[in-house]
Amino acid sequence: MLGPQDPYPANVNSWMMAGPFSTIGKTGGELSAYIWQNIPDSDGDYVALFASLDGRNFSGTAYWGNQPSWEFRKIDLASVFGLGSVLNKPQVWVALWFHSDGDNVRGEGAYVDDVVVKLTPVTPVIVDSPAAGVQWEHGEFHPLKWRTLGSVGVGAVGVQLYKGGVFHASLANSIANDGEHDAYLLESFPPGKDYQIKITVLSDPSKFGFSQPFEITLPPDFTVIKPNGGEQWQRTKSRQISWSGQGYPGNNVKIELLKNNAVVLTIADMTPNDSLFNWTIPAGLAPGTDYRIRISSTDVYLATDNSNADFSLVDPTISVFKPSVHEWWEKNKQYEMRWTWNGGAGTFSKVELFRNGAFVRTIAASVANAPIFAGYISHKWTVDNTLTTGPGYTVKVTSLSNGAWHDSSESFSILDQPGFGILTPNGGESLTRGLYYVVEWGSTLAATETVRLSLHRGGAFDSIITTQTANDGAHTWTIPVNQATGTDYRVMIHQTASTSVLDLSDADFRIGPPRVSVKSPKGGEVWLPGSEQTVPWTASGEPERVSPGVRIELIRGDLLDSILVTSMPNSGRHLWTVPLNQRQRSDYRVKITPLWNPETFGISEARFTIVSDPRITLLTPNGGERLQRGRALLVRWSYQGLPDTDARIELLNRPGGRGGRNDLPAGRTAVLVGDSRDGARGGIRDADHVALGPAGAGCQRRADPDRAAGGATTRGVEFVSLVHLGSNA
Repeated sequence: MLGPQDPYPANVNSWMMAGPFSTIGKTGGELSAYIWQNIPDSDGDYVALFASLDGRNFSGTAYWGNQPSWEFRKIDLASVFGLGSVLNKPQVWVALWFHSDGDNVRGEGAYVDDVVVKLTPVTPVIVDSPAAGVQWEHGEFHPLKWRTLGSVGVGAVGVQLYKGGVFHASLANSIANDGEHDAYLLESFPPGKDYQIKITVLSDPSKFGFSQPFEITLPPDFTVIKPNGGEQWQRTKSRQISWSGQGYPGNNVKIELLKNNAVVLTIADMTPNDSLFNWTIPAGLAPGTDYRIRISSTDVYLATDNSNADFSLVDPTISVFKPSVHEWWEKNKQYEMRWTWNGGAGTFSKVELFRNGAFVRTIAASVANAPIFAGYISHKWTVDNTLTTGPGYTVKVTSLSNGAWHDSSESFSILDQPGFGILTPNGGESLTRGLYYVVEWGSTLAATETVRLSLHRGGAFDSIITTQTANDGAHTWTIPVNQATGTDYRVMIHQTASTSVLDLSDADFRIGPPRVSVKSPKGGEVWLPGSEQTVPWTASGEPERVSPGVRIELIRGDLLDSILVTSMPNSGRHLWTVPLNQRQRSDYRVKITPLWNPETFGISEARFTIVSDPRITLLTPNGGERLQRGRALLVRWSYQGLPDTDARIELLNRPGGRGGRNDLPAGRTAVLVGDSRDGARGGIRDADHVALGPAGAGCQRRADPDRAAGGATTRGVEFVSLVHLGSNA
């Protein structure tokens, strides 16, 4: 008899065996044990985990060496060394085997514990889609795919959505068990990475299967924050464009400048989607009051947003560039203000201090507009100790010759001592959970410092925004989708290693549910009476409040024109047939109101048009002209409404034009300009028509003279294509 710590003898073969047992119908299995070992001989002594198909010949994995702690060991029955898979076999044996040879190199041996044989039964339902980690947007249809094994693959199944292992919603009560289904994910489903799909065989609810965890995301989208309407930006000055986003709109954005809703400049063809862009406004841009900014994803086609209203670009008669954004001036210290001047502003200027738009004091009643440094005017000022500490200060420089010539600096802050100051959110803002924003601050501390940001509510700590980030003045913050609605939030900033220097938002701001965003019409569209139009939107709120649905209204000017839908599910899409008697106007907008929270309504960003009779009128050639073949012909036309974005131009040289015209004289021609979608909206001049002679001389006849653009029948007339598609502009 050996003691617990005696060396094991030579020439030992000691077995522990289990079996036979069946592995038919099993999809997985393993033999496992915890092993402690002291086996110094690596050439013949070992402890092994084995499997066999006949109870006599065993194969598996052996272990030796000194391992003075309990280690978990296992062999996969789907891949046994020397045997391969032993699953789906009628008889299987497993064993633990200890073996030693006769060379007398011996140790304490091996101990085993918690020996387990685990077999995994066949899952009757296997869900293949969604795959693990896939990202699906809510408010969209997504493909489910599954397989049912054995006799359960008939009849009907139910589809349920689980979140965090808990039932969340039913997606389909009873559908055919055909392995495929397009499931609609309601916009009320909050974003999360812990969703699963459960497929259950209705005739036998014990037969079911779960998908791998997947993610539900918000639709990718942007919101332009600045400029968003009403700003006056001077040309040649550097200004900051900012935006927020939701979902996964991509890593990069495109920034465009719009004037009267038309793109006039690509500010950045591709820049990181970090919510901030510093733009130096080109001097060559025309002054105007109808500019907007457009932010678009370079990766996701539908992720785009424009400024809600127009802002202005003005001449830089006086342009203040210091103090600049995020500057912090300490009391009792001297700082320098700088501005440019272009002569027409006069000889002298007045310098004033404002805070949040309100006059504070005059810094200098008269300063000579005499450039003293690199073309800039400079004035130094010692910050008064009596001023109120905080952000929101601006310096305004005004010409004494003409008070209309003035400019103000970017907002800066005044501090009692070195430290931080929150710029945004700093009170009064209304933020939306699920979106990301930029927390901005100023600091007199070194940029090499790191800071910590936290969210506070009602004077108490709520949550961490970031435990550590660079002291660079900005941090992108995604507000959690489950953040409680409230109007008493503030942001705190302090050094990572110390709270001796800190700052808190000056006043409370609000965090609430997402507002409605009307995706179409966004402004500039032209819709026809009788046409069917899709009105899509994004709107999320509390899941329990989605059931009241939304109301959709048509706004004319600033007044209600009509109610399109009194109440409908918050599905994110509505098909509207424009009434045939709808009044022709160009000041329409669509308003969508969540009935569970009316204050979060959304409205078209700009106005669109409904026209009752879009048509094209040909201006030249107007009849009687005689033109030479081989020479350029300028075809001019006007249009009412917007028949299409492209036009088709065709040449008629035989009687029998569209619309029943059969009165063209022989040897004469007519020019037809038509809507590229519907040739019936064309215009043919009624005078003697342009004599170009028979087809030829560089013109090509259409292959089918009986069909015109859009499929209209034109028997009796021959078309020669002059311009296949031209811009209807």
